[in-house]
Amino acid sequence: EEMRIALQSVSGSPTVTDASDFFTGLFLPDGAFASMGFQVTYQAPVVGYLVRHILNDPRKYPVRPGDMFLGNDPYVGALHQNDVQMAGPIFIDGEIVAWAGVEAHETDVGGMDFASWSPKARDVRQEGFRVPCIKLVEEGHLREDFLDVILTASRLPAQLGLDIRAFMATINVAQDRISALCKRYGSKTVLSVMRRMIDASEARTRARIRELPDGVFRAADYLEHDGH
Repeated sequence: EEMRIALQSVSGSPTVTDASDFFTGLFLPDGAFASMGFQVTYQAPVVGYLVRHILNDPRKYPVRPGDMFLGNDPYVGALHQNDVQMAGPIFIDGEIVAWAGVEAHETDVGGMDFASWSPKARDVRQEGFRVPCIKLVEEGHLREDFLDVILTASRLPAQLGLDIRAFMATINVAQDRISALCKRYGSKTVLSVMRRMIDASEARTRARIRELPDGVFRAADYLEHDGH
């Protein structure tokens, strides 16, 4: 909830401040989803995919305290290119105890049409810029050169730039609060509580599935038009 407050306080985007089309949450050191606020739930797993993408290639993505990684590639971990995300490790005594993640729908990330909504697009490159993963903040220092490349691709660079800075503020809040919790209770306790939350969620989900009767279930839905 404090991550949400930080994001909405800094962001100048109506998608974040009014529509609440965003996610803030915490992940285990391996990228497993632990906790989030009352936001867009299905954005949680894709931030975890970004974390695992980072961890799977330590040579390309060395992780150090103060680092923050940005991406928006649907083939790595995003719902679509408008959903720009950032993840940052939270270190305690030289070890990662958690990852903080944030994602928000950005109004325009380039592409062939304003707002990057292009039903007539026939190629993913027509839908806006794609960033698989870059270390935008390196040991606490913003890479302004990388940021300029991203903002130049957008029709609303000031709004996008402010939101990216809001992402940084959000992760800083998470780092401060988790660090305080670890100082008070110990990092092992904090980690065990996050793992218990995951175990409890799995147990409740399995119990609910067991209540469902065996059978075949069908549903029908319709698109408003064909996009053209």
